[in-house]
Amino acid sequence: MATEAQPLGGLQEAELATELASQWRRLTRAATAVALITAPALIVWFNQTQGWAWYWSILAALLVVGAHGSRVDRQGRLEDVPSSDRP
Repeated sequence: MATEAQPLGGLQEAELATELASQWRRLTRAATAVALITAPALIVWFNQTQGWAWYWSILAALLVVGAHGSRVDRQGRLEDVPSSDRP
């Protein structure tokens, strides 16, 4: 038999929300670190494979890292929105 879920108190919910926010911040930082670590590979790929100048390669890699960070941040914010309210 399934047991009924007990409603959480206000303090418990606040603690859980704080913990979740902390975990999302850690995930965002880790994703940004991974993106920055892979940026040199993107620079080389843009420069050597695509034939772009070194300065365009660096700019493109920075844009990719920024876009990745923004995507992770948006995903974290969407987790808090009920599925019926998502864009």
